[in-house]
Amino acid sequence: MELDVIHADKALRKKAMIIVAAMTVAGVLVFYLVNSYMDSLYALFCTDPKLARIKARALVLWSLRSGGLSVALVSGYFIHVGTKIIRIGRYPWPGMRVIRDTRILRGRLARVLGFLIILSSSALLVCAALLGWYYPYKIIEKTGNCRLYK
Repeated sequence: MELDVIHADKALRKKAMIIVAAMTVAGVLVFYLVNSYMDSLYALFCTDPKLARIKARALVLWSLRSGGLSVALVSGYFIHVGTKIIRIGRYPWPGMRVIRDTRILRGRLARVLGFLIILSSSALLVCAALLGWYYPYKIIEKTGNCRLYK
């Protein structure tokens, strides 16, 4: 018996590789920008510690909230994918393009996969809520009037 397989879409694979490369370059660029910003914050800390604390807190809050938002968006997309797999009862669903040859799962096995995707994405969504909302709230609560150090 031959297994049912959806063959890879080479154009989609190329597009995915370009997106991953662009995200890698963007991540390296953000790393260097934040690193240089931290150097300027250190220099500012020597001259005006209060302003340096305000800017450092703003950087931390911005980083946490943007990270939380991006994780929440990815999690929401995968919850959508999981519900679609459960509803249709097949993975990959008809018309879905894949970046590598993928064996078709049907019935109970596909629904279990969809459930597992939803479960893990929900856990990721909780992490995004902690990262983007709860931890920044706690930082603001603890630091109050920008007193990062006692």
